[in-house]
Amino acid sequence: MYYSMGNYYTKQAPSSEPQKPEADAVKVSVVVPMYCCEDYVGEVLDDLCAQDFKDLEILCVIDGSPDKTLERVEAYAEKDSRIRVFHQEHGGAGTARNHGMAHARGDYLMFLDADDRYTPSFVSKMVRAIEKSGADIATCHYRMENSWTGSSKDNRGFSRNLLTKGDSLHPSQIPDLFCSFSPLAHNKIFRKDFVLLNRLRFSTTDSVNDIFFVLASLVCANKIALVRDTLYTYRAHHNTYSITSNRRLYQQDLYTVYKELYDWLKNRNQTEHYLESFCHRWKNTFHSMARFGVSKDFQRGGVRFLTEQEPWRSMSGRQLYRMAGLGIESAEWNKSVYTKRIKRLMHGTSAYEAMARQIAQRESEIENITEIRKQLESAGVKNLNIRSSLGRAALWRGQDFAARWGEALLASGKNSIRRFRRKRSIQEN
Repeated sequence: MYYSMGNYYTKQAPSSEPQKPEADAVKVSVVVPMYCCEDYVGEVLDDLCAQDFKDLEILCVIDGSPDKTLERVEAYAEKDSRIRVFHQEHGGAGTARNHGMAHARGDYLMFLDADDRYTPSFVSKMVRAIEKSGADIATCHYRMENSWTGSSKDNRGFSRNLLTKGDSLHPSQIPDLFCSFSPLAHNKIFRKDFVLLNRLRFSTTDSVNDIFFVLASLVCANKIALVRDTLYTYRAHHNTYSITSNRRLYQQDLYTVYKELYDWLKNRNQTEHYLESFCHRWKNTFHSMARFGVSKDFQRGGVRFLTEQEPWRSMSGRQLYRMAGLGIESAEWNKSVYTKRIKRLMHGTSAYEAMARQIAQRESEIENITEIRKQLESAGVKNLNIRSSLGRAALWRGQDFAARWGEALLASGKNSIRRFRRKRSIQEN
């Protein structure tokens, strides 16, 4: 049986358990946008249905997917009444998340991806953390597996330096707020009333559509709780439909999202307070997007953005070089390292192909940013022709790190000394 809800339809599946009426609330609403994920949808729904926290609903928003994703989700919905199925014309993950959020009945919101894997205690530990702390947001570590590069990394999600400050923090306690947390929504839980009060929405861009939502929520939060466990695996796939594989098509989204974020900060009179952190996060995303293929449109867009938009247009050439991330020293160094490593690998192996992709990404990054610098110089921006220097890059990075984390590391060192003295005093007595 389907119920019309504007342009969307939700399926209430038959179940052996009594179904809750439409208006009944649940504790947690898990929103999962789905597009061309028929090969993964079974795994994610198995993981979510097997959660040890049972008072949840799973809102599957089928984003105009042309494959068999919808029918596979419907088969699961027949077995578990907690699964609600929505269908919309293809509009991207951000639009799908907004649609799911509009129909969520839970006290808490989670926004997950359809091709990741989740531990059975994922939801319960996140709920426990946000309720125990009284925070507006809780965030956990995750493991990242990248089929593009063949790499995997643990303890992603938030900076380890935050752990010296406790299990819950106010944003004012975090020097570099935007770079201290992953800009992904997947590893977080949000109080729904907090999201609604601050009118937070996902960007409608095809790519990087959760950056604004996550960073704006960090600014608005009264408290942020930290979950030290690695609770899910983020999988970056190399396939025809994945955003990662087609990121080159969406490089322009970078400029849309960061203009949206800066304008939002400006309307709140908070641009000056978060300027350094905004620039650090921009640099990370800018270099990442530059790696996905050489693009004249991306280059021209970068020049326009850096000369016409705040805060860049008011900066000197030297400031722009540093704050906008126009250096290529690290990319050149990484390329040289990868080039040496690939010579020791057998041609045609998965390791060789992964290393070749890393080299190609750094070449695209170098070419894109070098061209942007040339065009900025031609546009009259002075002092951009700075000779590449790995030493200068290392110095700047060290200065940034000290400014961000010096106080936290000093406090950690003092605590370690106190614990050592206390232990020695006990042993002597």
